[in-house]
Amino acid sequence: MAIESRLDAHSQAVLAKLCALLKNDETVQRYQTIERQVKHNQTLNQLQQDLEQAQKSIVNDAHYDKHKAAAQAKKQADQLKKALDEHPLTIAYRNALFDANATLEMVTDELQRQVDQLIKK
Repeated sequence: MAIESRLDAHSQAVLAKLCALLKNDETVQRYQTIERQVKHNQTLNQLQQDLEQAQKSIVNDAHYDKHKAAAQAKKQADQLKKALDEHPLTIAYRNALFDANATLEMVTDELQRQVDQLIKK
């Protein structure tokens, strides 16, 4: 379902150009590259699946009052989460995400500042 734009044709063209510039920004491209690597990394995918299974076991074991099994599943989940968090690709992904968000926030803030100045005129 398309959302009707309230922008005139010129503003839409300028916005499209800005989006293209952002897509080509080195920081955004680095984030996208690392994001693809994360999505296709078998080790990270397996860690994530194992973590989800351990978390399900915690809930299931706690529900059936299997306290020792729940504690063991919690210990396993903690180890898996630590391995996932400390994986070099996870660290690179978080850093790239932070940088890309900072870039987008800077652009958004500048746009807001300029719009506010135009409104004040």
